[in-house]
Amino acid sequence: MVAVRPTFHNPALLAKQAANIDHISGGRLSLNVVSSWWRDEATKYGVGFEQHDDRYARTAE
Repeated sequence: MVAVRPTFHNPALLAKQAANIDHISGGRLSLNVVSSWWRDEATKYGVGFEQHDDRYARTAE
């Protein structure tokens, strides 16, 4: 199981990476997709931190 936060990953690239890992592992990949909540962490990574509704819309994407 891998936890991912769409705030830090482009959804299209993440989907492609996940599909590849799932294929390589024989279908054993499980994703825990969560919305980011800690502004300081995003700032430290140099990533813009969106408002609540925007973060959850990105997660839904």
